[in-house]
Amino acid sequence: MANILINNFSKYTSTSSWASIPNSQALGGSVARSNGTEELTSFTVAFNGTSISFFIVGSLFASPNLPASSTITVDGMQTFEVPIESGDFQNSSLLVEKHWFTTPVLTDATHTVSAINFPRKFSLDYAIVTPGAQTPLANELMVIDDDSDLLTYSSAWHRNTSTYLIPFPHSQDQLSFVPLNGVTHHVSTITSVVDTWAEFNFTGTSVSIYGILDGSTTGTEKLTVAYTLDGFKTQQDYYPASQTQANFLWFSNTTVPLGLHTVQIDILRLNGVDFILDYIVYDPSSHPQDHTTPFAKPFVLEGGNGDDSTLPSKSTKKVVLGSLIGGIVGLALIIGLIRIWRYFQLRRSREELLDKQLRDLEELLQQIIQSSTASSPGTNTSRDELVVPSTLGVHSVAPLVASPPENDGEERRRIHVRLQELQNLVEDIRREIAGARNGGAPQAPSSSSPGMVAPPPYG
Repeated sequence: MANILINNFSKYTSTSSWASIPNSQALGGSVARSNGTEELTSFTVAFNGTSISFFIVGSLFASPNLPASSTITVDGMQTFEVPIESGDFQNSSLLVEKHWFTTPVLTDATHTVSAINFPRKFSLDYAIVTPGAQTPLANELMVIDDDSDLLTYSSAWHRNTSTYLIPFPHSQDQLSFVPLNGVTHHVSTITSVVDTWAEFNFTGTSVSIYGILDGSTTGTEKLTVAYTLDGFKTQQDYYPASQTQANFLWFSNTTVPLGLHTVQIDILRLNGVDFILDYIVYDPSSHPQDHTTPFAKPFVLEGGNGDDSTLPSKSTKKVVLGSLIGGIVGLALIIGLIRIWRYFQLRRSREELLDKQLRDLEELLQQIIQSSTASSPGTNTSRDELVVPSTLGVHSVAPLVASPPENDGEERRRIHVRLQELQNLVEDIRREIAGARNGGAPQAPSSSSPGMVAPPPYG
């Protein structure tokens, strides 16, 4: 799961003066510490989420007269006592960085945590907030522990729960360093380059990968690692210094476009030193309610005796289905809208074509009728009887004559038959228009109008 990382000390308030102190072994390269002269101090921090865990660094050697515990109050109601005296913190040559306190699981809301009787020799390194389903993530940094199920590892990786003793240069003192959540993942041997990968997804605008870089003992150690971000590969060589470096920045890209991204780590070369992964930090900018990563459990600390267990191989990488399904649904919707638009466009064009053809035929028919009646003064059919308005908005031709006069010659009878055929043709077209406007299938022309080809049906 992804959690909120608080590494900005401006979010803390205190009755005494606090300052940011450079510390190369701390997360982000600095810690927050009281500038006061009193042995005890206090601080308050507000956060959005369901719980918060504090991580500190310090030593209590030669600090007499300390109370037995610090007092923590949550939302002004719940009170907890955190013991101050600890064997590790009393070691004269040991500076300890470790987890200090975690609140119980709270409601998904804004909470305030206050601490009093906090030893001045303790420094605040960072805090981890477990978000809920409604926790706003805008302007926050998210952290993924190496033990999260959001990462997929090949069989070359090993899980380790050791505490690291890091010697200080030019000193007998050491730093006792506990990794985030008490776990790291290692690649110590390369048997096949294709089987040394780790992969994870994130949604945001930047990503940074942190771990531990072992110190050099021979001066010839070297690591070669490839980082592939959305298909673009960056290869980097590392030459360890003499001192082991905790919270070491392996890789960072702060110019990633907002969206869903995939990062793959490939260990290409190991020479005398392990690649050790501890955690990943990313910025989910512009996503005030973006919960693309699951929040299945609160942040839980783990410990162990340094056991190094081999992870099972995971040959099937995670596939992000949400974007694919959304794209398919969107494409289908667009195609459907285009087909509907095309249907109505073709239907409109077809009706306009039929209307024009009908008007042309009616005009031609009227000309023929006028010519016929003008040349035969004996006919009793007037123009007013030939053309009547139609309820469909087109003109319908009325019957010319019930039957041809018996005293007409053969030429007169032939003209009459041809006029009747033209009338039937006009009526066929009128019926097609009526069928199209009513949503029905177009009707074929009648057998009495040979040679007329109806416009093709719309499809």
